[in-house]
Amino acid sequence: GRAELCSRWAESADAVYPFAAAGLLRTLRDPFANPVGGRTKAAASLILSGILDAEYDDDEFRVGLEEFLRVRAVQDMTPEEALAPVFVFKQLIREHLEAKKIPVTWELRGQLTVIEDRVDALALLAFGMYTRCRDAFHELRLKDVQRRHSQLLRYMQRHGLDDTEE
Repeated sequence: GRAELCSRWAESADAVYPFAAAGLLRTLRDPFANPVGGRTKAAASLILSGILDAEYDDDEFRVGLEEFLRVRAVQDMTPEEALAPVFVFKQLIREHLEAKKIPVTWELRGQLTVIEDRVDALALLAFGMYTRCRDAFHELRLKDVQRRHSQLLRYMQRHGLDDTEE
């Protein structure tokens, strides 16, 4: 059931990392030694709850999703790689139904449509969160560069190396 879906989703979310890192993310259980893997597993459960459950903790859901996306926003991956895991739940749910040999009745098809609509809404929410996280990260990097430049300029002026003063 849910545990299997969460596990498979976490594996697919970690698949964007290089082979060695992906293996490490799967095997390290300690959340302090493996914060990326820990956040991915926590996000899997929260996202699945947001997709499948009529009632879930929206605040907890948003915080967990943002933590998952924040990690991806600061890493060297494309937005497509960062956000692809959100869409994987559609495929995983269909594969789960096929594996359990559950016939897709008209009623189930209607439920799948609702689930897929929730995944699409989740993708839009995730895109906005990812963009804000990425912008905040770039803003921090820019401020750091500006700070370093200012320190270097002051150092040069103090030691007479600044040729702008005449």
